[in-house]
Amino acid sequence: MVDLPRETQVVVIGGGVVGASVLYHLTKAGWTDVVLLERTELTAGSTWHSAGGMHTLNADPNVAKLQQYTIELYKEIEEVSGQDCGITITGGIMLADDERRMDWLRNAHARGRYLGMETELLSVAEAKELLPIFDEKYFVGAMYDAHEGHVDPSGVTHAFAKAAGDNGAQVHRDTWVRALDRSSEGIWHVHTIRTSTGEDLGTIACEHVVNAGGLWAREVGRCWLWNTPTFLPKTSPKSPLTTKQPATKFFTALTLVAKSTCAKKAEGFCSEPTNMTGAPGHLKKPPGNSGCNS
Repeated sequence: MVDLPRETQVVVIGGGVVGASVLYHLTKAGWTDVVLLERTELTAGSTWHSAGGMHTLNADPNVAKLQQYTIELYKEIEEVSGQDCGITITGGIMLADDERRMDWLRNAHARGRYLGMETELLSVAEAKELLPIFDEKYFVGAMYDAHEGHVDPSGVTHAFAKAAGDNGAQVHRDTWVRALDRSSEGIWHVHTIRTSTGEDLGTIACEHVVNAGGLWAREVGRCWLWNTPTFLPKTSPKSPLTTKQPATKFFTALTLVAKSTCAKKAEGFCSEPTNMTGAPGHLKKPPGNSGCNS
Protein backbone atom coordinates (compact mmCIF):
# COMPACT_ATOMS: atom_id res chain seq x y z
CA MET A 1 0.00 0.00 0.00
CA VAL A 2 1.40 3.40 -1.04
CA ASP A 3 1.79 5.90 1.79
CA LEU A 4 -0.04 9.20 1.64
CA PRO A 5 2.09 12.06 0.33
CA ARG A 6 2.87 14.83 2.77
CA GLU A 7 2.52 17.51 0.07
CA THR A 8 0.59 17.75 -3.21
CA GLN A 9 -1.01 20.32 -5.48
CA VAL A 10 -4.63 19.17 -5.17
CA VAL A 11 -6.55 16.88 -2.82
CA VAL A 12 -9.90 15.62 -4.17
CA ILE A 13 -12.19 14.41 -1.39
CA GLY A 14 -14.65 11.75 -2.58
CA GLY A 15 -14.27 8.69 -4.79
CA GLY A 16 -17.49 8.86 -6.76
CA VAL A 17 -17.86 9.60 -10.44
CA VAL A 18 -17.47 13.37 -9.92
CA GLY A 19 -14.32 13.10 -7.83
CA ALA A 20 -12.75 10.59 -10.21
CA SER A 21 -13.68 12.74 -13.22
CA VAL A 22 -12.11 15.83 -11.61
CA LEU A 23 -8.96 13.83 -10.90
CA TYR A 24 -8.75 12.63 -14.52
CA HIS A 25 -9.34 16.09 -15.99
CA LEU A 26 -6.68 17.61 -13.71
CA THR A 27 -4.13 15.11 -14.99
CA LYS A 28 -5.27 15.66 -18.56
CA ALA A 29 -4.58 19.38 -18.06
CA GLY A 30 -1.08 18.58 -16.83
CA TRP A 31 -1.66 18.61 -13.05
CA THR A 32 -0.22 15.20 -12.19
CA ASP A 33 0.71 15.92 -8.54
CA VAL A 34 -2.86 15.27 -7.38
CA VAL A 35 -4.47 12.89 -4.87
CA LEU A 36 -7.97 11.48 -4.43
CA LEU A 37 -9.09 10.38 -0.96
CA GLU A 38 -12.03 7.97 -0.58
CA ARG A 39 -13.14 6.93 2.88
CA THR A 40 -14.28 3.42 1.84
CA GLU A 41 -14.28 2.19 -1.78
CA LEU A 42 -14.76 3.98 -5.08
CA THR A 43 -18.49 4.46 -5.86
CA ALA A 44 -19.52 3.48 -2.31
CA GLY A 45 -21.47 6.70 -1.72
CA SER A 46 -23.82 8.54 -4.08
CA THR A 47 -22.63 6.87 -7.27
CA TRP A 48 -23.48 3.25 -6.52
CA HIS A 49 -27.27 3.72 -6.93
CA SER A 50 -27.14 5.93 -10.03
CA ALA A 51 -29.18 4.78 -13.03
CA GLY A 52 -26.30 5.88 -15.26
CA GLY A 53 -28.58 7.56 -17.78
CA MET A 54 -27.04 9.90 -20.35
CA HIS A 55 -28.70 12.37 -22.68
CA THR A 56 -27.87 15.53 -24.59
CA LEU A 57 -31.12 17.50 -24.39
CA ASN A 58 -31.17 20.44 -21.96
CA ALA A 59 -32.86 23.83 -21.84
CA ASP A 60 -29.45 25.46 -21.33
CA PRO A 61 -27.37 25.13 -24.54
CA ASN A 62 -24.13 25.26 -22.54
CA VAL A 63 -25.23 22.31 -20.42
CA ALA A 64 -26.41 20.47 -23.53
CA LYS A 65 -22.98 20.95 -25.11
CA LEU A 66 -21.32 19.72 -21.91
CA GLN A 67 -23.54 16.62 -21.96
CA GLN A 68 -22.53 15.99 -25.57
CA TYR A 69 -18.90 16.19 -24.49
CA THR A 70 -19.55 13.75 -21.65
CA ILE A 71 -21.00 11.08 -23.94
CA GLU A 72 -17.89 11.25 -26.12
CA LEU A 73 -15.73 11.30 -22.99
CA TYR A 74 -17.08 7.90 -21.89
CA LYS A 75 -15.75 6.40 -25.12
CA GLU A 76 -12.41 8.15 -24.61
CA ILE A 77 -11.78 6.93 -21.06
CA GLU A 78 -12.92 3.41 -21.93
CA GLU A 79 -10.26 3.32 -24.64
CA VAL A 80 -7.57 5.04 -22.56
CA SER A 81 -8.08 2.98 -19.40
CA GLY A 82 -9.12 -0.39 -20.86
CA GLN A 83 -11.97 -0.40 -18.33
CA ASP A 84 -15.42 -1.33 -19.66
CA CYS A 85 -17.84 1.56 -19.05
CA GLY A 86 -20.95 -0.39 -20.09
CA ILE A 87 -21.83 2.16 -22.77
CA THR A 88 -25.27 1.30 -24.21
CA ILE A 89 -26.85 3.69 -26.73
CA THR A 90 -30.60 3.00 -26.86
CA GLY A 91 -31.84 6.33 -28.13
CA GLY A 92 -34.29 8.37 -26.07
CA ILE A 93 -37.87 9.57 -26.37
CA MET A 94 -39.27 12.67 -24.70
CA LEU A 95 -43.07 12.56 -24.58
CA ALA A 96 -45.41 15.57 -24.52
CA ASP A 97 -48.75 15.34 -22.72
CA ASP A 98 -50.21 18.58 -24.14
CA GLU A 99 -49.62 21.10 -26.93
CA ARG A 100 -47.70 23.47 -24.68
CA ARG A 101 -45.21 20.73 -23.92
CA MET A 102 -45.10 19.80 -27.61
CA ASP A 103 -44.17 23.40 -28.46
CA TRP A 104 -41.32 23.09 -25.98
CA LEU A 105 -40.12 19.97 -27.78
CA ARG A 106 -40.25 21.75 -31.14
CA ASN A 107 -38.14 24.52 -29.67
CA ALA A 108 -35.71 21.96 -28.21
CA HIS A 109 -35.50 20.21 -31.58
CA ALA A 110 -34.59 23.50 -33.31
CA ARG A 111 -31.99 24.28 -30.66
CA GLY A 112 -30.61 20.75 -30.97
CA ARG A 113 -30.09 21.14 -34.70
CA TYR A 114 -28.08 24.32 -34.03
CA LEU A 115 -25.89 22.37 -31.57
CA GLY A 116 -25.41 19.46 -33.97
CA MET A 117 -27.70 17.01 -32.16
CA GLU A 118 -29.57 14.25 -33.98
CA THR A 119 -33.14 14.75 -32.80
CA GLU A 120 -36.40 13.99 -34.60
CA LEU A 121 -40.00 15.01 -33.90
CA LEU A 122 -42.40 12.04 -33.80
CA SER A 123 -46.13 11.45 -33.78
CA VAL A 124 -47.54 9.43 -30.89
CA ALA A 125 -47.94 6.43 -33.20
CA GLU A 126 -44.30 6.63 -34.29
CA ALA A 127 -43.16 6.90 -30.66
CA LYS A 128 -45.33 3.89 -29.76
CA GLU A 129 -43.48 1.79 -32.35
CA LEU A 130 -40.18 2.56 -30.64
CA LEU A 131 -41.48 2.35 -27.06
CA PRO A 132 -44.59 0.15 -26.83
CA ILE A 133 -44.91 0.27 -23.02
CA PHE A 134 -46.84 3.59 -22.82
CA ASP A 135 -50.54 4.30 -23.39
CA GLU A 136 -50.74 6.73 -26.31
CA LYS A 137 -54.04 8.30 -25.20
CA TYR A 138 -52.13 10.36 -22.60
CA PHE A 139 -49.76 12.04 -25.10
CA VAL A 140 -49.89 14.31 -28.15
CA GLY A 141 -46.38 13.93 -29.62
CA ALA A 142 -42.76 13.14 -28.92
CA MET A 143 -39.14 13.81 -29.80
CA TYR A 144 -36.45 11.19 -30.41
CA ASP A 145 -32.75 11.66 -29.57
CA ALA A 146 -30.48 9.05 -31.15
CA HIS A 147 -27.65 9.54 -28.64
CA GLU A 148 -29.38 8.77 -25.35
CA GLY A 149 -28.64 5.65 -23.37
CA HIS A 150 -26.91 4.53 -20.21
CA VAL A 151 -23.53 3.58 -18.82
CA ASP A 152 -22.29 1.61 -15.82
CA PRO A 153 -21.54 4.28 -13.15
CA SER A 154 -19.08 2.02 -11.36
CA GLY A 155 -17.24 1.19 -14.58
CA VAL A 156 -17.04 4.88 -15.52
CA THR A 157 -15.67 5.82 -12.08
CA HIS A 158 -13.01 3.12 -12.15
CA ALA A 159 -12.09 4.10 -15.72
CA PHE A 160 -11.57 7.73 -14.64
CA ALA A 161 -9.50 6.60 -11.64
CA LYS A 162 -7.35 4.22 -13.69
CA ALA A 163 -6.74 6.76 -16.44
CA ALA A 164 -5.83 9.40 -13.84
CA GLY A 165 -3.50 6.95 -12.12
CA ASP A 166 -1.80 6.17 -15.42
CA ASN A 167 -1.21 9.92 -15.76
CA GLY A 168 0.48 10.13 -12.34
CA ALA A 169 -2.37 10.76 -9.88
CA GLN A 170 -2.78 8.80 -6.64
CA VAL A 171 -6.02 7.22 -5.40
CA HIS A 172 -6.22 6.27 -1.71
CA ARG A 173 -9.15 4.18 -0.47
CA ASP A 174 -10.08 3.53 3.18
CA THR A 175 -8.88 7.07 3.92
CA TRP A 176 -11.18 9.39 5.83
CA VAL A 177 -10.73 13.17 5.92
CA ARG A 178 -11.42 14.13 9.52
CA ALA A 179 -10.51 17.81 9.49
CA LEU A 180 -9.39 20.68 7.27
CA ASP A 181 -7.55 23.85 8.16
CA ARG A 182 -5.79 26.57 6.23
CA SER A 183 -2.63 28.45 7.13
CA SER A 184 -2.18 32.21 6.87
CA GLU A 185 -0.11 31.54 3.72
CA GLY A 186 -3.13 29.87 2.08
CA ILE A 187 -1.89 26.27 2.34
CA TRP A 188 -4.55 23.66 3.12
CA HIS A 189 -3.90 20.92 5.68
CA VAL A 190 -5.98 17.78 5.19
CA HIS A 191 -6.06 15.56 8.29
CA THR A 192 -6.76 11.87 7.62
CA ILE A 193 -7.29 8.52 9.36
CA ARG A 194 -7.62 4.91 8.20
CA THR A 195 -11.38 4.32 8.02
CA SER A 196 -11.28 0.64 8.93
CA THR A 197 -9.00 0.96 11.96
CA GLY A 198 -9.04 4.59 13.07
CA GLU A 199 -5.26 4.79 12.60
CA ASP A 200 -3.92 8.34 12.19
CA LEU A 201 -2.52 8.66 8.65
CA GLY A 202 -1.16 12.16 9.11
CA THR A 203 -1.71 15.43 7.29
CA ILE A 204 -1.41 16.37 3.62
CA ALA A 205 -0.44 19.96 2.75
CA CYS A 206 -1.88 21.15 -0.56
CA GLU A 207 -2.69 24.23 -2.61
CA HIS A 208 -6.27 23.28 -3.48
CA VAL A 209 -9.04 21.09 -2.04
CA VAL A 210 -11.92 19.77 -4.17
CA ASN A 211 -15.07 18.80 -2.27
CA ALA A 212 -16.57 15.89 -4.26
CA GLY A 213 -18.32 14.30 -1.30
CA GLY A 214 -21.68 13.79 -3.03
CA LEU A 215 -24.41 13.39 -0.42
CA TRP A 216 -21.72 13.97 2.21
CA ALA A 217 -20.47 17.21 0.62
CA ARG A 218 -22.13 19.28 3.33
CA GLU A 219 -20.32 17.36 6.06
CA VAL A 220 -17.01 17.72 4.19
CA GLY A 221 -17.70 21.44 3.80
CA ARG A 222 -18.30 21.83 7.52
CA CYS A 223 -14.68 20.89 8.06
CA TRP A 224 -13.99 24.43 6.93
CA LEU A 225 -17.22 26.23 7.88
CA TRP A 226 -18.80 25.78 4.44
CA ASN A 227 -22.52 25.07 4.39
CA THR A 228 -22.66 23.16 1.11
CA PRO A 229 -26.23 22.50 -0.18
CA THR A 230 -26.89 18.90 -1.18
CA PHE A 231 -29.71 17.26 -3.12
CA LEU A 232 -30.99 13.86 -2.09
CA PRO A 233 -32.55 12.11 -5.11
CA LYS A 234 -35.96 10.57 -4.56
CA THR A 235 -36.25 6.96 -5.69
CA SER A 236 -39.35 5.02 -6.65
CA PRO A 237 -40.37 1.37 -7.07
CA LYS A 238 -38.63 -0.39 -9.95
CA SER A 239 -39.78 -2.90 -12.53
CA PRO A 240 -37.80 -5.05 -15.01
CA LEU A 241 -37.58 -3.91 -18.62
CA THR A 242 -35.48 -4.84 -21.60
CA THR A 243 -32.03 -3.27 -21.92
CA LYS A 244 -32.60 -2.04 -25.46
CA GLN A 245 -35.71 0.09 -24.98
CA PRO A 246 -35.20 3.85 -25.44
CA ALA A 247 -34.82 6.07 -22.42
CA THR A 248 -38.04 7.99 -21.83
CA LYS A 249 -38.76 11.44 -20.39
CA PHE A 250 -42.17 13.03 -19.93
CA PHE A 251 -43.99 15.62 -17.81
CA THR A 252 -41.64 16.59 -14.99
CA ALA A 253 -40.62 12.96 -14.45
CA LEU A 254 -37.58 11.16 -15.78
CA THR A 255 -37.55 7.48 -16.61
CA LEU A 256 -34.20 5.94 -17.45
CA VAL A 257 -34.04 2.41 -18.80
CA ALA A 258 -30.87 0.95 -17.31
CA LYS A 259 -29.66 -2.62 -17.50
CA SER A 260 -32.46 -4.14 -15.48
CA THR A 261 -34.78 -1.48 -14.09
CA CYS A 262 -36.97 1.41 -15.09
CA ALA A 263 -38.58 3.93 -12.75
CA LYS A 264 -42.37 3.74 -12.68
CA LYS A 265 -43.23 7.41 -12.32
CA ALA A 266 -46.60 8.39 -13.80
CA GLU A 267 -49.91 7.33 -15.27
CA GLY A 268 -49.59 5.97 -18.79
CA PHE A 269 -47.06 3.28 -17.85
CA CYS A 270 -48.13 0.07 -16.22
CA SER A 271 -46.06 -2.70 -14.71
CA GLU A 272 -45.82 -4.40 -11.35
CA PRO A 273 -43.10 -2.98 -9.09
CA THR A 274 -40.43 -5.25 -7.64
CA ASN A 275 -38.16 -4.66 -4.66
CA MET A 276 -34.86 -2.84 -5.08
CA THR A 277 -31.71 -4.37 -3.74
CA GLY A 278 -30.21 -2.63 -0.74
CA ALA A 279 -27.20 -0.36 -0.40
CA PRO A 280 -23.75 -1.85 -0.11
CA GLY A 281 -23.07 -3.26 3.33
CA HIS A 282 -19.75 -1.47 3.73
CA LEU A 283 -21.29 2.00 4.22
CA LYS A 284 -20.40 2.09 7.90
CA LYS A 285 -18.83 4.55 10.27
CA PRO A 286 -15.28 3.77 11.26
CA PRO A 287 -14.25 3.29 14.88
CA GLY A 288 -13.16 6.28 16.88
CA ASN A 289 -14.13 9.92 16.74
CA SER A 290 -17.15 11.35 14.96
CA GLY A 291 -15.64 13.54 12.27
CA CYS A 292 -16.63 16.33 9.94
CA ASN A 293 -17.66 14.04 7.07
CA SER A 294 -19.37 11.32 9.07
